[in-house]
Amino acid sequence: MSKQYTTEKGRKGFKTKVKNLGGQHCYVDFDRYGNARVYVWKKVDGKTGPKFRIRTAIDDETGFRREVADALDGKTALAVAKPPEMPVIVPATPQTWRWLVQKFFRSEAHLGLGSARYRGIQRSILEATFDQPIKPGSSKKFGDKPIASLTTQDFEELKKRKLRHIEKAHVDPVTGRTTLHTVTEGHEAANRMLIHCGSVLTFAKKAGLVSTNFAKDAERVASSNPNGYHTVSIEEIEQYRAYHQPGSVARLSLELLLYGGPRASDASNLDLRHIRQVGGRKMIVYEQKKNRHKNPVTAFIPVVPALQAVLDETPRPDGVTAIVFNQWGKAFTEKGFSNRMKKWFTEAGLPHCNSHGMRKACVVRMIMDDHTPFEIMAVTGHRTMKEIERYGRQYLRERAAEAVFDKWLSKHGAAGTTDEARMKALTKLLESAKDKIDDSILKQVEQLLAAA
Repeated sequence: MSKQYTTEKGRKGFKTKVKNLGGQHCYVDFDRYGNARVYVWKKVDGKTGPKFRIRTAIDDETGFRREVADALDGKTALAVAKPPEMPVIVPATPQTWRWLVQKFFRSEAHLGLGSARYRGIQRSILEATFDQPIKPGSSKKFGDKPIASLTTQDFEELKKRKLRHIEKAHVDPVTGRTTLHTVTEGHEAANRMLIHCGSVLTFAKKAGLVSTNFAKDAERVASSNPNGYHTVSIEEIEQYRAYHQPGSVARLSLELLLYGGPRASDASNLDLRHIRQVGGRKMIVYEQKKNRHKNPVTAFIPVVPALQAVLDETPRPDGVTAIVFNQWGKAFTEKGFSNRMKKWFTEAGLPHCNSHGMRKACVVRMIMDDHTPFEIMAVTGHRTMKEIERYGRQYLRERAAEAVFDKWLSKHGAAGTTDEARMKALTKLLESAKDKIDDSILKQVEQLLAAA
């Protein structure tokens, strides 16, 4: 295993040694774990040439120098540019599933999705169905199945192959008791496959190639975790705040998520230039990345005094306009922001929390502040009240339980709890002493209890 350089002193020493051995054209960078990567990067005719990775360890000085010299002289195999391999397209038999999917790929239904990344995901999911056997143990492939013989059962079978049923232990946080239960994993992949197959059959139905969307008829798989990501609680937010003080990007990120609830894909792209005056109020106005090309939604994050204070307290390098930024003064990538939030939560002793849990916490905070669903949707960018209810479900249940308790107290009074406990104890005593008490006396006591 190669040595990891996690300190600035160690990295500086390694770079110096590389320069001494390989010369001015050697370039070093480090991944997030501290693993060193050495490259040769030479200018050709005054222009920056290709960059070649040096694989020989620096401890082998002779071999290292030789590989650097070969890269500079163009002798290394890496210097020979290979033409990209074109994917092999298997000719499809007309009127088969493969033929239909390839026809779909050339249609506006696929090309009009807008996002090249999403088109790539859809293509890979659909092409993965081609080599699936029609039935378990069959040599016939699903891609060669005639579309006239497609049934709902075919897509039910494809769905089942995505699922895994495993036993997991659940420890009750109060009693500490452990119980085993079976959970289903892979439901997201199964449902996603059905959605994309349904898109193909919707296209085919409009073209008159099929009469029924069998993928749409297949039953979706319910999640084994219907509540989704853990909702960060008020106590956990305070614990995070105690660890990450004002003036840090970690603290600014938390407050941004708490007061605006943007997704990681949006939080990483928010910029000071998104701040504008709306109705005399300062707001962060942005178009959400999700469904941007299909059904765009504009969200409005009010820059309340608490959020403005954290923005003002956070030092910002010159020229940096991203609201949250990494250690190099650049805007986060979507994945980079999610990973960094996870790291900040872990540092604060909250490894089970993440950025999406803060989005849910934002919804709960606004429910607690008695905001209407439409007000919440304007800030978070949700399009339906169903999502607001789902995010705030746990808090709404707790508030409903409190309301039941308060109504009981208002009806029976504060002393009701004590009286009820006494009646239960008396009833239990009478039940145990039925054989020893005269029937007439027992009947009188029971009448008194009924009238109480």
